[in-house]
Amino acid sequence: MFAARWLGYTVGETLGVRGSLEAGLCTSGFFTILLLLPLWLLAEPSAGRFGGSRIAEWALASCIVLAPVVVVVSLYGLSLSRDGAGWIVSAILLLPPAAAEELTFRGVLQDIASPRGHPVVGILVSSALFCYGHSGNPAVSFFGLLNIGLFGILLGLMRLRSGGLVLPTMFHWLWNAISGCVLGANVSGLELPSLLEPTSARFSSGFGPEEWPMTTLLLLVSSVFLLLRRRADSRERRSGLSRGVPMSPIALSS
Repeated sequence: MFAARWLGYTVGETLGVRGSLEAGLCTSGFFTILLLLPLWLLAEPSAGRFGGSRIAEWALASCIVLAPVVVVVSLYGLSLSRDGAGWIVSAILLLPPAAAEELTFRGVLQDIASPRGHPVVGILVSSALFCYGHSGNPAVSFFGLLNIGLFGILLGLMRLRSGGLVLPTMFHWLWNAISGCVLGANVSGLELPSLLEPTSARFSSGFGPEEWPMTTLLLLVSSVFLLLRRRADSRERRSGLSRGVPMSPIALSS
């Protein structure tokens, strides 16, 4: 971890990224992926590994959470920040840590904690650990940790429904990049270089949109949507099996 932070600081200074936080996270994420990916590929998965099916369903579930946050922050006013092009570099550097967290929590831990045929158990356990993993972040709050746990559940359902980690990783990265690097809100208590900055201090301080009660509701609605889609597919699968219609591997695992 210390080596990753040192290398991240060097990379951040070279690229001109403020505070080098993103470069440190990027470097840590990169080495986490190198360490865990081979081990994960050797283990038996509880769901698909990299698949990206049901893109329209994933896009709607993502928009349910992201779109209202963008609207609310915009309505309170935004102005151009003084970070220049640093927000672009910052957004790019946030992709490896998002992928590393998804590999760790929605990949390795979710698979380990999932009894055969019961992936939802693994989703709940990995989400609790995901919540705990953010408990040391700056400005952490009760609602912040609650919503981090709900984020974990939503991301776990995204893996289950899409058949892999690609789409959950993309949603994770889009949340961090849009809320932090574009809108200028704090992300899990962390301040990032941004294209815009909120004119209201309530959005540029604290734990960020993750601690909003509105976000709690949005995460619940999006998760329920995916659960209802899963139930509908399950009914269709049972109906198809009763008629002797073969089902795809993705449908059988979700």
